[in-house]
Amino acid sequence: MYKFITAVALFFLAVCPLNAQDSDSLIHTPPNCQYHSLQPSQTTPCPKREGLGKGLHSTIYVAAPLLVGSFAMQGMDKSFRAIRNGQMPTFKTWYDNYTQWAPLAVMLGLKVGGVKSRNNWGQLLVSDALSGAIMATMVNAAKYTIKRKRPDGTSRNSFPSGHSATAFMTAAFLSKEYGHISPWITVGSYTCATVTGITRVCNNRHWMSDIFAGAGIGILSAELGYFIADKIFKTHPSPITYNLSPLTSNK
Repeated sequence: MYKFITAVALFFLAVCPLNAQDSDSLIHTPPNCQYHSLQPSQTTPCPKREGLGKGLHSTIYVAAPLLVGSFAMQGMDKSFRAIRNGQMPTFKTWYDNYTQWAPLAVMLGLKVGGVKSRNNWGQLLVSDALSGAIMATMVNAAKYTIKRKRPDGTSRNSFPSGHSATAFMTAAFLSKEYGHISPWITVGSYTCATVTGITRVCNNRHWMSDIFAGAGIGILSAELGYFIADKIFKTHPSPITYNLSPLTSNK
């Protein structure tokens, strides 16, 4: 059990740097300043957003260790599975099928409710669609190329974890769109994603290394999707002016 708890702690700590390095989501803005580059009006300048290149660069520090760590972790997978079988042999739950989408649901709920986000509806949907397409391509390419057997023996598509990739991608969506409101939004979104990943191990559906790889792919996919969308919409990373009303809808 000690090894299992240690792995969970390391997994969460590996994701934590994103909270400090994601320049799009964790800039602390004045209460009257909101990110919305396409519809400026009565204005107050916001703190400078970092360039897109730095955003991708910072992501490497999160995604790369998770992806590399997934291969290093494979030598310990059987040990973690033995701990799981010894401590919770009959554990079975279904909530991981829903928690993977929870950050996305929160993001859309805030958007529908009129809380201003980083992007307007058009760019938000394009960013998320591109991210999802990248994530699905990477996950399925790996699953059906590597053909790793699941720990419960049901199929050969264990690596990487699609649930974890989805969970961390949607956590990145919420963090990017609304992380400027409070750092706790980012912490909460990635905590939810971490719970999803660990639950997949507890359900005996994935090896621990599958979770690390899925998390890395999810975070990287979100960053790439937003990077491409920013290029398409020609979003300018320099300081700009923004609407004064924090809760005014930018639907």
